[in-house]
Amino acid sequence: MLNLLNDTTADLSASDALNSRVPIIKRSTMALGDLDLKVGTTDKGGREFTVGIDGQGVSYTDRFGTSLLGLLGQGKSVFDLFNPEEVLERAIDRDKLKEVTITTATDRQTGFISALAASKVDKQRVAVQDIGNIIDASFDNSDGPGDRTVTGVDYTDGIITLRHQPTIEMPNFDIAGDVISPQFFTEIPIDGYGNPNAYVGILREVCANGMIAMAKAFRHNIQLGNGGKKDDAGPGTILTRFFATYNNEDGYSALRERLEAAAVSPASLDEFYKLFQILNAAAHPAEGDTRTFIDDEVNVTSTFNDIGGDTLREYGLTSLNALSQKVRSRVPVEQCTIYDLTNVATEVASHHCDPATARKLHGFVGTMISDTYDLEGLFSEEQGGPGLRDHQGKFFEQGTVISDDVKEEIAMAKDNDAASALLMELN
Repeated sequence: MLNLLNDTTADLSASDALNSRVPIIKRSTMALGDLDLKVGTTDKGGREFTVGIDGQGVSYTDRFGTSLLGLLGQGKSVFDLFNPEEVLERAIDRDKLKEVTITTATDRQTGFISALAASKVDKQRVAVQDIGNIIDASFDNSDGPGDRTVTGVDYTDGIITLRHQPTIEMPNFDIAGDVISPQFFTEIPIDGYGNPNAYVGILREVCANGMIAMAKAFRHNIQLGNGGKKDDAGPGTILTRFFATYNNEDGYSALRERLEAAAVSPASLDEFYKLFQILNAAAHPAEGDTRTFIDDEVNVTSTFNDIGGDTLREYGLTSLNALSQKVRSRVPVEQCTIYDLTNVATEVASHHCDPATARKLHGFVGTMISDTYDLEGLFSEEQGGPGLRDHQGKFFEQGTVISDDVKEEIAMAKDNDAASALLMELN
């Protein structure tokens, strides 16, 4: 995310901020029958779709496919039974839809065009210029970068994300020695698919890590209306009013409580493993995929060994997947709290990966903190436990909190791993 709080962006205009992140957006309205969908086969045997727009074939994203099928009242499995041409013909025959508006994105450096979403012709849509005006107002009404109400901007797959200062004064607070600044974030679709959403969040000031509590419990849907009445406000006006009045004190309070609990709750192997899977997938894309999803400087294995020790070696396993999810959720990771996991996720999301991976990481954190942690209260002194750490600052031995049935499954998994290794040697 482009940080709009520091001095390097002091002279940045709204158009500069947006153009550095957002591709060229174009909308085309066409008859459904003129939408030329084609299906091909990838090198790995999967399906690859293109759509003809203005006589030019362009690739389209999963978001486009989902939005179009939603308009047609179909699910993805329809392509298992019918080809794209048949799907459109059936929709036209049923008089389901006459025209659609297609939003495309053209990369400013490569010129690559992709179809972002399909939407109804009369759908209220937020324009890039609407968001530019909001950032302009934030710049113009401030005394400098540190006083801006919009503090960050990013873009991925048809959605612009803004980071905001709270509209009411919200004091900073301390979590595990870190100074935490309350913020809120908005995800604003500019492709006509879905409405904007606001989420409470934080900024960890020591390293400018932003965390979006991307979960239903912390979300507020912003209704844009249908634009059918002459006195309906436009999307830009609706957003401006919302940003000026948004107040979610209960959400901020709940988020603070969950972070305080995260700082004294050990991470389970399962929570640890879920984050590892997201980062490992970003670091090792599919064969033939030349895109960069995470910075080369992020060594996923080394990072996880740093925060949780060599977990596989500790349990004598070759893969955490050797244990069932139920067992992983009942085993603590030594010297690693939930708060440690959130810091790793938000550090990478804020500074070291592409926006799509960042969104997955925020989704992971939001889901985790909005639910009860796997081992929440396990070491709580209030609940009769020994306390989270001993006088040396380390977790108590795992053996004191792992039940016999869990120990038994770990032992079985170790035996299976050893047998598999022996078979590989014999072969």
